[in-house]
Amino acid sequence: MTEALAVRAQDKFITILPYDGLRITFTSVNPHPLIGVQFGDYEITPEVFVREIAPARTIGFMHEVEALKAKGLALGGSLENAVVYDYDKILTPLRFSDELVRHKILDIIGDLALAGNVRGHVIAVKSGHALNTALAKQLSASIYAKRQLG
Repeated sequence: MTEALAVRAQDKFITILPYDGLRITFTSVNPHPLIGVQFGDYEITPEVFVREIAPARTIGFMHEVEALKAKGLALGGSLENAVVYDYDKILTPLRFSDELVRHKILDIIGDLALAGNVRGHVIAVKSGHALNTALAKQLSASIYAKRQLG
């Protein structure tokens, strides 16, 4: 990749810059007082992925569990595969003090994999699946256009 690409929505964004490798820098901002702002910056190698990123679980909130289950969602969720927060405590022991931002980085890796073997420096603030996949679509279109020209 030789050009920067970006997707923005309100106060959220994700961008990818040319870079020799895969690096992801993410800032997560969550209003829950036990989560708050988390920052992660990782050079993604196979070893770093396995040790630092892959074990990070998604988060959920106890007050949302019943509503999710009523809609037929989160049926496989448990305290083993998700970090669950109540209003004033964490119900699941954390694997990392910044587990949320690591999981957000894991989401980016998975979402951008839709575009193939991605190389670049991804910088994101408050990004989620919608922005990540929009960037993956831009990457795919860019790759396709270059192949058509080349």
